[in-house]
Amino acid sequence: MTKVSTPEDYSVLDLSEDATADEAKRAYHRKKALYAQGALATYSLVENDQRGEIVDRIERAYMRISQDLRTDSTDGPAVLPMHGLDQPFAPGPDERIGPYLRQRREFLGFTIQDIAKRTRILHLP
Repeated sequence: MTKVSTPEDYSVLDLSEDATADEAKRAYHRKKALYAQGALATYSLVENDQRGEIVDRIERAYMRISQDLRTDSTDGPAVLPMHGLDQPFAPGPDERIGPYLRQRREFLGFTIQDIAKRTRILHLP
């Protein structure tokens, strides 16, 4: 399978090219927190427009790396086709949306707790 990621993607996340999926996820969250709006570490060093560009670069790098790691995995669950982040998705009448939503959530690096906080769901099983 052809790799989607580039050496620059690994550099953006400060990863080695033999990083695992867990290492990539941790690096992604660390970089996103570093450049988040109002982050103390960078708020006076980076302008808002630059911050947006950096965060976009981080997200694109993680997307490509995680896609490569998913397609390289042979022991994990089958990967559903990914639709562009800006494209609408509607499952067919015989498709279940749950597996797609879980994959999308994990692809974007969100946990169930993140979703609960954003949607104000107070109790999780």
